[in-house]
Amino acid sequence: MVWPATHLICQHLASNSFNPGDCVLELGCGCGLAGITACLSRRSTLNQWVSTDMDERALDLCRENYAVNGISIDVADSVAKIESLRWGDENRIASILHELRKRYEDNGKLFDSLVGADIVYPSTCGQVLLDLLRTVDALLKPGGTFWLSFATRDGPRTPYRLLEVASETGFALDCFPPLDSSTANLMPPMLDSKLLILKRSVDARDRNAMIGYESCRIFPGMLLALDHLDSPSSDDDWDAPPLNDDTDG
Repeated sequence: MVWPATHLICQHLASNSFNPGDCVLELGCGCGLAGITACLSRRSTLNQWVSTDMDERALDLCRENYAVNGISIDVADSVAKIESLRWGDENRIASILHELRKRYEDNGKLFDSLVGADIVYPSTCGQVLLDLLRTVDALLKPGGTFWLSFATRDGPRTPYRLLEVASETGFALDCFPPLDSSTANLMPPMLDSKLLILKRSVDARDRNAMIGYESCRIFPGMLLALDHLDSPSSDDDWDAPPLNDDTDG
């Protein structure tokens, strides 16, 4: 089974190339579908794609799937590379950057983009989210983009936690527009998937504070829904504003 948010990131990777020569790192690669899509895309101009996960079984499956699809990994000139990484592990982050900088003979080299699909869940606590974005901050170059394909599973609660941690770590959140009208057909109705863009910003907190109102297309009605859920007079029959409204705001 492939989760809806993974479908969404793969559609984006197949339809949009990165800048020529870009180096991209994926967080939580799982079976490796996003990396396979990126490496085999006819539009791909990547110099390197590094797939990471903290689960060794997932990394073994990723290696197997890369091999089945004819993608060479972990050799001198290969685009694809697979690394173990637990978010927040400073030693592993340093090791990955060391290999990147050795390849490019550039002691200041960082990744041009980071990618993650279905890596944030209702069970993802605030500390893990903090470790995630601190890892992104350590690996991503100034001006780089973290592409996070995210599925809403618990109404407003996880989006709100994500926004809080993004503000704390200096990342402003935006949403990439749908690629086409068929995107919605890939998504089961209970999972509202969005391709989020996180970039460093000096006014991240102010920008993120604008997200969540009914007129905002990212998580419309989130703040109103949270207020209701936290209210002691909450009515179980009350219908929260839908989170999959694409109204521009």
